Amino acid sequence: MVGRSHQMVGFACVYATALYFSSASFNTQTIVVGILFTTLGSLTPDLDSQENVLYNLVPIGHRAVADVFEKVFGKHRSISHSILGVFVFGYLSSFLIDKIPKENGLDLTALWVAYMISLISHLAADALTTEGIPLLWPIKIRFGFPPFSFLRFKTGGWFEKYVVRSILIVFIFGMTYFFWDRLIHLHS
Repeated sequence: MVGRSHQMVGFACVYATALYFSSASFNTQTIVVGILFTTLGSLTPDLDSQENVLYNLVPIGHRAVADVFEKVFGKHRSISHSILGVFVFGYLSSFLIDKIPKENGLDLTALWVAYMISLISHLAADALTTEGIPLLWPIKIRFGFPPFSFLRFKTGGWFEKYVVRSILIVFIFGMTYFFWDRLIHLHS
């Protein structure tokens, strides 16, 4: 999938989880920062690609930064799209989130969960594409769903742009409708 689709999938998954498991610890600042962590998590596995949306935020030298990540993580859809990558990014994100001052009222556990849900949703979404993902990296077998690649869609193709994104929009509005009372509770 492309970056925008990953952001939508990550947001939809975290949004649904937050509404379903709403908590009193979800304050406004946690929700706002959680959206940032959702974006970061949904784009992290593609740090090994120079087309990553996050690189547009680096004003100068983003190609050099992308080259460093490509050397560390290997070619696109390698370790960063595997179970090992989930553990590596999970550990690193936990370490970094733990450095955030606890006095600011943020629910750090909720931020980490938002990051991890969106990170894992990235892998799940890429498993739906014809390329699949190397879930058991360094074993080079690529996994996808459905198991036959001809039944999956092409990254950046019309099906992703129109059908998948439309389904995500309907899903987000549906979650808002069905969990309106919990959404209001989160904002109060």
